[in-house]
Amino acid sequence: MSPRKKTPDVNAPLEAGGDGFGLLFRSHPIPMWIYDLETLAFLEVNHAAVEKYGYTRGEFLGLTIKDIRPTEDVPRLLENTGGTRPPLQYSGEWRHRLKSGALIDAEITSHTIEFNGRACALVMARDVTKEKRTKEAVQASEKRFRALIQNGLDNISLLAADGTLLWESPAVQSTLNYETDQFVGRNIFEIMHPDDLGWTGEAFQKVLQEPGSSRHESFRLRNSKGEWRWVEAIATNMLHEPHIEAVVINYRDVTERRRAEEARKEAEIHYRSLFEQMHDGIFIMSLDGRIVNANQRGADMLGYTIEELRELSIFEASMQPEASREVTRRTQACGGGAQRGGNPLSFVVRANARRHLHHEPGRAHHERQPARRRHAGIHHRGTANAYGFRGIRATGGKQGGARTAFERGTHPAV
Repeated sequence: MSPRKKTPDVNAPLEAGGDGFGLLFRSHPIPMWIYDLETLAFLEVNHAAVEKYGYTRGEFLGLTIKDIRPTEDVPRLLENTGGTRPPLQYSGEWRHRLKSGALIDAEITSHTIEFNGRACALVMARDVTKEKRTKEAVQASEKRFRALIQNGLDNISLLAADGTLLWESPAVQSTLNYETDQFVGRNIFEIMHPDDLGWTGEAFQKVLQEPGSSRHESFRLRNSKGEWRWVEAIATNMLHEPHIEAVVINYRDVTERRRAEEARKEAEIHYRSLFEQMHDGIFIMSLDGRIVNANQRGADMLGYTIEELRELSIFEASMQPEASREVTRRTQACGGGAQRGGNPLSFVVRANARRHLHHEPGRAHHERQPARRRHAGIHHRGTANAYGFRGIRATGGKQGGARTAFERGTHPAV
């Protein structure tokens, strides 16, 4: 028979060493100690505890487990140690104070033992301070993220590679009037406008082919009422990201903006047609009298091409010097905000040598723009009333010259 192995004596002085228990206790990388269940005094500590907490072994043995707790945590500690406990107990996280005064968070697991004839507990204290701070930072980040998502005006969708909706932000209720998660598990292309299905499908496939790539597109989606709403979207391939694994779609409703843009384009086409087809000559000019644009009728009246007029001022193109100074004065008065209306100004106009014209009274218009101010009869971009030269009509004149009237008035800007 082989001799029986001797069971390690946990009651033997640990400093003497030589047995497996003492070696394991002293060498364990996690702080450990033995304390008296009645007096709460430290009876033994290992090297990791000395290193972590900053006390020498001798200093530890002069303390109780209350001494390494913040004062406000001691009542909870006494409550925890005062009752009946199981042999093996997980006590959760506790705050411990180091010799330096710094606090750490320790996860406590203990087991009852008999040590030197006393009822004791063997404790393992794992420092979870960094782990806890990291967890708290992640939770705070998630809380901020949820607040942004839940209260954001833009909608966010996560799509699988086949277009299946994996997650939808609460903004879908205001964007498309669907309940949150109503379409989760369904293909998002089900609510795509038929005319947009083809090209959006191709665009989606291109995004899938390149991890991290993005595309910016506008298309139509059907809301809960069956109405088609224009949305502006950015699709980003994040299928390769371990914590996302989806194509992220950020989009917003731009229906009203699209309608306004279409109305503006229609108005521009309409008024451009009026500008080009009117029988009166129409000129758009800057405050210093430079001709910015003119319709064909105006160019024909002065005997120039439109391109030639754009290189001239209204004075160079048509007026004699004595008239130009007064027109300049009144033009600048319009630009400075002079009141609308007023007495006509008559002056002799000089035409191109190819043609002699008489100009009929017109009205002054003024358009104010942040970047540039112009005087115009009918302005193709304006949205407010304007000042400038309105209709100039050939009627003939005396001595090869012409007379015209210049007055300030109000006309719808074009």
